[in-house]
Amino acid sequence: MYTETSGRFIICDVKVEERCITLATLYAPNDDEPTFYRIFFDHVLDFRFEELIIGGDFNLVLDLGKDKKGGRAKTHTESIKVLRIFMAEYNLMGAWRILNPDSFQYTWRMKKTEVRCRLDFFLVSQGLMCNVSLANISVGYKTMNA
Repeated sequence: MYTETSGRFIICDVKVEERCITLATLYAPNDDEPTFYRIFFDHVLDFRFEELIIGGDFNLVLDLGKDKKGGRAKTHTESIKVLRIFMAEYNLMGAWRILNPDSFQYTWRMKKTEVRCRLDFFLVSQGLMCNVSLANISVGYKTMNA
């Protein structure tokens, strides 16, 4: 297991039916400095995964048309580039978006300006997606910005 010193990500391996699955959770900074993602993915690659699941608060929007409402029509373009390259290279998919291709639901909102975004999500190896049958977005404790 690896825990980043400031607590922004944790990565570990688990064995499931003779397969090694690497699990990672992250809380990305809210800026467009892709260094965080580069460091995170370097650490992920230190693990011997056959499959990979990454979940958490990415603090960016992958699909502006479906995952953001209101506000500026751009988001963390440099960080997204780094994330998309890693997703393509390791066949990662957004589990909720795959199961809900036309839905508009958000994990964060700002009431005063009616800005909404889906910043929190799970990326799952293509090989594991056949095992994912349900993905929901539910209101959680302290999820709304006043």
